[in-house]
Order: sequence, then C-alpha cells, then structure tokens
Amino acid sequence: MKGKVFPDSSGLAEDKARVLFEYFKGAAKRIVTEETELEGRIDEQRGLIEKTEAERKKTFLRYLILAITGFVVFVAIGIFANVILLMGVGVVAGLVFGALILVTNKKAKQVADLAGTKVVTFQEEHQNIRRDDKVHKLGTVLVPVATR
Repeated sequence: MKGKVFPDSSGLAEDKARVLFEYFKGAAKRIVTEETELEGRIDEQRGLIEKTEAERKKTFLRYLILAITGFVVFVAIGIFANVILLMGVGVVAGLVFGALILVTNKKAKQVADLAGTKVVTFQEEHQNIRRDDKVHKLGTVLVPVATR
C-alpha cells in the first residue's frame, strides 16, 4: 500500500491538505463571483437613478423656461394689443407646460423608485451570500487494489 491519493504527493496528510485547499478555493471563487455580479448590478441601478435624476432636472428646466416664456410672451402681446384671447393662450400655454412638468417628474420618480427597490434587493442578496463554508469531517478510505 502506498497510502496516497495523488501520485505527486508525499503522503496522506498532503493529500488531505490538497483536498481542503481545492474545496475552499472553489468556495472562494463562488463567493467572489456572486459578489462581483451583485456589485455590478447595484452600480448599474445606481447609475440609472443618477441618469434619471439628471434627465428629470434638465426636462424640468426646459419645460419651466418654455412655460414662463410662453406665458410672458402671450400675456405681454395680449396686454399691448388689448387682445384677451392672447392672454388666455398664454395662460393655457403655462398650464400645458406645467402639466408636462408634472407628468415627466412622475415618470422619472417611478423609474428612480423602481431602481432604488432593485438596489435594496441586490444589497440584501449581497449580504445573504453564503460565506461560512466549513468542513466538519474529512476522512480517508482505504481501497484494496488487486495486482498480478
């Protein structure tokens, strides 16, 4: 009996050490892979939140400027020309752009809230990755090998 599992080992103790090393190496690779994947997803969702917020602010400013400009222009022309119709158009233009601002903000907030929920979910999954790999028993089995 030679008493070793791997042909290039010096004995049974080295074989046990190699088996344990391979087991923990595989467990560490699994943990790192899961962590990297979840961290990537979290970063992706945070980027989406930032992008959505930036777009929401840009859109808000655009519509606000258009609403104020339309309101001021039509009301000023209406006052100078004594045309009540143009003043009414200015008020309607302000209301339309105000409604666009509200709708755009609502959609952007929904996207940001959904991404925020996904971030929380991914963070929980990241915390719940199993990291407590243990070996309780490691045994050896002697198998007789018949030779001629």
